[in-house]
Amino acid sequence: MLWRPTTYGERAFLHIYEDRHVSVDASFGATLDFLVNERSFQEFAKLHATIETFIRCVQAAVAA
Repeated sequence: MLWRPTTYGERAFLHIYEDRHVSVDASFGATLDFLVNERSFQEFAKLHATIETFIRCVQAAVAA
């Protein structure tokens, strides 16, 4: 858990973050070693995907 959620929005974000499986790898057989830190990049990509999903969920809820 990144933090203890206090609002419904934070709970929704953490639910998406923890339950969605985001995998970042190189599909051509190489590794992501060319990055400064492969693990940090994977965590960044997962957080970014979660933020995008969360924003779309909120926008859909507002539209509905």
